[in-house]
Amino acid sequence: MGMLTEALVTSSSASPVFLLDEVDKFMTHRDEQPYSILLNVLEAENSATLLDEYLRVRFDASHAIFIATANDISVLPGFILDRFLVIPVAAPTGDALLAVTRQIAAKVIIPLGLPIPDDAVLAVLARRNPRRIARVLRLALGFAASEGRKVLELADIRAADALASREASPAQIGFMRPTTKGESDRE
Repeated sequence: MGMLTEALVTSSSASPVFLLDEVDKFMTHRDEQPYSILLNVLEAENSATLLDEYLRVRFDASHAIFIATANDISVLPGFILDRFLVIPVAAPTGDALLAVTRQIAAKVIIPLGLPIPDDAVLAVLARRNPRRIARVLRLALGFAASEGRKVLELADIRAADALASREASPAQIGFMRPTTKGESDRE
C-alpha cells in the first residue's frame, strides 16, 4: 500500500498508470497481503477512499489505471482474476523471435564494442528464455575470447549453454576425497 500511496502523492497526473509486473509471483504472508490491497484498488467503490493504514490517511485511486502482467494466470486467485480484463499475448515466433533475441544480444554485446552475432547464432539462442539468452551470451563471449576471437560462433554458444546447464555440485574441501567401499583409511 505504501508504494501505491507514495505514487499517488508524487504523481503529476490525476490518473496515474500502475504496472504490476508478474502478479503471478506475488507472495502473501502474515504482514503483507498484496491480493487484499489489489481487491481494494480494483473495486471502484473501495478505491475512492483507500486507507493507508500506516499513515492513517485516505487516498483516492479511483482514477488510476492498473495494468498487470503474469506468466501463468492459473496460479492467480479467482477473485483477482475476475477483476482484470485478460488479454493473452502469444510468445513471439519466427522473425519476431529473432528480433527479440537480437535486441537482447545488442544489450549484452554492443557496450563491449563487439559485433552482433549472425542470424545462425541468434537462431540457436532464440530457443531460450530472455534471461538465459543473456547468460549464455556472456559465457559464450568468454569462450570466443579464449580462442582470440571477437565474433561469436555456434560452438561458443553450445559450450556456454552446456556450462550454464550444469547443476552446481558441492565442492570438495582441501585434500579430502570421497572413498569407495573397500578402500582403507591409510590410503
